[in-house]
Amino acid sequence: MTTVNIDGNSNQTNLILGSENANIADNEGKVAALVASVDCFNYGVASGDPLADRVIIWTHCQDTLKSDDLSVDWELSLTDDFASVFSTGKAVSTAENGNTMKVDVTGLSANTTYYYRFKYVNTYSMVGTTKTLPIGSVTTVKLAVSSCAMYSRGYFNAYKELGNSDVDAVLHLGDYIYEYGNLLDTTFVNTPDVRQTYPITDCFTLENYRDRYKLVRTDEDLQLAHQKKPFINILDDHEVANGSWSGGAKNHTIATQGPYDVRKAVAYKAWFEWIPIRESTDRIIYRNFEFGDLVSLYMLDGSTYRDKAYDTEVLMGDMLSGVNAITTVISAADRVMLGATQTDWLQSGVTNSTSKYQLLGNGKLLADDSMPLHIMYAGYTAPDTVPALVGAFAALSDASKNDVPVVPQGDGWNQYPVERLALLDFFQQMEQNKHLISVAGDSHNAFDLNVFASDGAKVGKEFGTQSVSNDYDVTLAMPNTPPAQLAGLFGVGMHKHLTWTDLSQRGYLRLDITPAGVTPTWNFMDIKSKTYDVTTHTATYDYSTV
Repeated sequence: MTTVNIDGNSNQTNLILGSENANIADNEGKVAALVASVDCFNYGVASGDPLADRVIIWTHCQDTLKSDDLSVDWELSLTDDFASVFSTGKAVSTAENGNTMKVDVTGLSANTTYYYRFKYVNTYSMVGTTKTLPIGSVTTVKLAVSSCAMYSRGYFNAYKELGNSDVDAVLHLGDYIYEYGNLLDTTFVNTPDVRQTYPITDCFTLENYRDRYKLVRTDEDLQLAHQKKPFINILDDHEVANGSWSGGAKNHTIATQGPYDVRKAVAYKAWFEWIPIRESTDRIIYRNFEFGDLVSLYMLDGSTYRDKAYDTEVLMGDMLSGVNAITTVISAADRVMLGATQTDWLQSGVTNSTSKYQLLGNGKLLADDSMPLHIMYAGYTAPDTVPALVGAFAALSDASKNDVPVVPQGDGWNQYPVERLALLDFFQQMEQNKHLISVAGDSHNAFDLNVFASDGAKVGKEFGTQSVSNDYDVTLAMPNTPPAQLAGLFGVGMHKHLTWTDLSQRGYLRLDITPAGVTPTWNFMDIKSKTYDVTTHTATYDYSTV
C-alpha cells in the first residue's frame, strides 16, 4: 500500500473553488467567475495522439482585451530547460475554435521524450512532457486506462496518480465530461456531490459544453495528467448526452433542448476543441496506433454510428414479455454499434498487423455482461429476495445457468449481439501468433473478463477500468436494492466470463505489456477526499509460449 498525503495548493483554482468541505451551493457564482475570467494558459497544456514521428500539442489562450485572432509561439525541446530547441512555430487562437489551439509537430524521433511550451507576448505556459511511439522490436508498453470522470461526484485523484506514474501514454475511453447539471441528490447514492459543476444545468449549447470543459480543465490533477502524459481519447455518450446514439439520446428533450443533431454537432465541436486528438477532414474518431512489433491499438467509436439501445426498464412490466421484446429488437441483423465502414477498417487493420497483441480501446464492455432476468426483475420489484436468488443461481451447474433467461444491462455491446459475435468470430480466425486484448470503460467498475466466440471458444481477455470519479454504479440498475446485496451480482450474471471484479472502488487501470505476457493492475483510491491511500489488484497472463 502506498500512502499519499495531498495538501491543497493555494493556487487560483483552489482559492476560488474553496476547500473540499465548502458549501457546494455557495460555489455557483465563484465557479462562474473563474470560467469567465481566465486568460492565457490557465487550462494548462496537453499532448495527444502520439505516433513514431509526430504528436499533437494543445493549449488555450484568450486575451480578454483583444477581439482579433492571437498569434501564440510554441517550442519543442529535447530538454526541459529548452537550452537546445528542436522545433518552433506559431499557433493561432481564434474565437471560432473557442481560443483553443492544436499543433501537429512532425519530424520527430521514435520512442523519444520531448518537452514543449507556448508563449504569448511575455507569458509562458507550463512545460509539458510528451513521448513518441516506438518502432521495430519493442520489449514493453506501459499504458494507463481511464474513463468516466464526473467532476461533481469526486476528486480527480486518479489523474494525479497516473500523471506521476511511468506509463507511456493514457488511453481515455470516454465520459471525459458529463453533460448533467448539478445532481445534489442522494436518491441513488449515499453521499452528496463533493463540488459543484458548471453550468449548473445540463449542457446542450456550444457555450454550455465549452464551459464544462473549461471547468474540468481547471482541476489541477487533470492538468497534471495532461502536462505529463500524451492522451489517446475516444468519446462515449456523456460528451453529448446520456444514452446517445446516431439519431438521439435518452437524456435529450427536443421541446426544451432543440433538435438532437444540433446538440450533437456542438458537443462534438467542443470535444474536438478541448481534446488533443489529431483531426481528419471528416473528423473520424476511430483510429489506430502502432507500438512497434508488440501492440497494435485500435481506438473504437461506439457512439457516433450506433443504433438506439433498448431500454431495459421495460422489465418493470411483464417479465417474460419484456425479455422477449428485448431479444426480438436487439437480435435484428442490421443493428450496429460500429457500423460496416468502421468494422471493415478494424478487420483490415488486424489482418495486416504484424504485432503480437491486438488491443481494442472500447467505450463499452465487449464481454457478455448480461444479468439473469429474474434477479434483475426482483431488484426492481422485491429487493429483499435478491440475496436468496443470487445464492440459488450461484449454486447451479454451469449447464443449468446457461438455461436461465438473461437480459443485457445498459447500452453496451450486448445490445448488438449479431455485430458483437461476428466481430468475436473474426478474432477467433486470427493467426495463432496474434492475441486479442480489450480494454473498456463506461461500467464504472473494475472487471477482469474472458471473451468468447459464438461457438463458446475463448478468443481473448478484457480488462474493464473503474471510473475516475463517478460512483453511480449497479445501484442505478436496481434502485430498490441495497448495495451490500449486489456484491455477487456480476459474478452471477457473467459466470462464464468473469475472472474478478470490484464494484465499489474508483481509480484507473494500468496495463503492462511485454512479449512474455500482459499484467493489468487496478489502482484504487478515495474520491471524496484529497487525502487518500492507493491500493491495487494485479493479475498476470502468460503469453510467452504463444
